[in-house]
Amino acid sequence: MRYYELTYLFDKNLTAEEQKKLAEKVITFLPNPPAKKEDGFFLTTLEFYSPPEKIKELEKNLKTDSQILKFMILIKEASRIEVRRTLRKPTSETEKKTEEKKVELKEIEKKLD
Repeated sequence: MRYYELTYLFDKNLTAEEQKKLAEKVITFLPNPPAKKEDGFFLTTLEFYSPPEKIKELEKNLKTDSQILKFMILIKEASRIEVRRTLRKPTSETEKKTEEKKVELKEIEKKLD
């Protein structure tokens, strides 16, 4: 199975109820409906897994539905998060700053005496 993302536009004149019905109808077109759906007011994106051979059937169903104005199906890659840790060595600038602070403390002590 491959991972896909479907984005489609629909008529802005649809009522909220018609939008909900359309979203539910599109989900029924999917071979493996997603566990969670995300929908917006005019634009809806669904991410789902499907065998590649079922995508032609999905495209046909979307093309024949008059309420869907445009759609786009993308093949998605599963995202991989890589965590990198780097250790930083103290630079000469940080060493100079600590020395300057020490000098300043000595000067302050002299002024207090």
